[in-house]
Amino acid sequence: MARAFTTDFSKKLFPFGVAVCLFIAVVLNGQAVLAFQADSLKTKQEPRRYIRPCIYLNTYRTPERTIPSQDILTSYGFRQLSAGFYAPLYTQTWLCKDRISLSSLHVLASGNILSVAPAFPGLASDYRMNKTSFGGRLIYNTGKGGIWFADLAPFLANDNSRSHPPTLRYSYSVLFNKTVSRLFGYRVGIAKTYLFGGGFETRTYRFGPYMPLLGMRIGPLDGTYLSLQFPREASLNFRVGSKCSGSVFMKPTGGIYNLSGKSVDFLPQTNAQGPVRFGRYEFLNGLRFDYTPGNVFSCFVSTGLSTSRHLTFSSKERAGFFEPFYALKIRPSVFLSAGIAFRFGKAKRVQNDYAMYDAFDLNSGYAGGDENSAPAGSAIPNRPNIELKHASKVDYMDVEDLFQEQELY
Repeated sequence: MARAFTTDFSKKLFPFGVAVCLFIAVVLNGQAVLAFQADSLKTKQEPRRYIRPCIYLNTYRTPERTIPSQDILTSYGFRQLSAGFYAPLYTQTWLCKDRISLSSLHVLASGNILSVAPAFPGLASDYRMNKTSFGGRLIYNTGKGGIWFADLAPFLANDNSRSHPPTLRYSYSVLFNKTVSRLFGYRVGIAKTYLFGGGFETRTYRFGPYMPLLGMRIGPLDGTYLSLQFPREASLNFRVGSKCSGSVFMKPTGGIYNLSGKSVDFLPQTNAQGPVRFGRYEFLNGLRFDYTPGNVFSCFVSTGLSTSRHLTFSSKERAGFFEPFYALKIRPSVFLSAGIAFRFGKAKRVQNDYAMYDAFDLNSGYAGGDENSAPAGSAIPNRPNIELKHASKVDYMDVEDLFQEQELY
């Protein structure tokens, strides 16, 4: 009876979470509908916000593979499905003291609901873990090339047994981004993240959930550029026409979850009376393509090789680290990831505002719930096809459309 109840609960939780995301995004952004209705009744009005609300759905999986030389866990596979959103709550723009530059403040709500299904001997075939996060972020554009970014994501991550009270954890990122020019920018900050499970070790260093954020970009965000963002990603990004973009990347992914000790009592030294922390991380090395055919819908597909795959099971925590009683390193495997996203309403156009391009990149790069998978598509516009130096060769209406698109102040 208990097994049937928890299985039924697992099947119902994720659709319910998706419905919650949809409801929150629609409620928080009813102004988009009102603006559309107003436009049909009166002259066009300039939208206040720069960031449009977004709802996205991502999936990721690695096939089940045999683990050699192991007498307990002889195989491992992983699947996850996530639904999330971000939505602007407040946007304000004002002139700087020089009466030329524009500063802006953006406050957004964000959320993510994740369903995880690990596969290894000893777990039931319908075993699920769920992670729910609702938080917010703040983006402040100084108007002088500086962007202050803060993201807070409290979350609950547990299996469906409900044998122990859920543990509230939180992740955050605080950083400063400097847009030096169209071709170069850098970032510095600090983060608390569980992308490496309960901790990450090398031969020289041991990282807990607290990590520095250091990054730099070489090249234009609306063209081909190299992005090095420790510890989140290293990527070479490029445009493929006006509707498609691609990237070659390396990045970590992972998380931490509370399990019932009884669900993993086949492992050595398992404390069946208390919760067990299941941590995982791996490094994805692959290729991603995003396709945006219009103003609303976007999709992406990504594949490659997952390396440095680690699993840990622990029941003790000390100085921010989880001390595993059982740990396992798994051979590399192929992975497949895909996603869709919908962006609604209207927003200010910011053609050639390179600091705002960095703000868009920060907002989409830090997915809700401490996930390291950006939604499909991008808010960064393509370069305009009409150059000002050729204005004498186009008619009056083309020039008028150009200036409306670029939103020159």
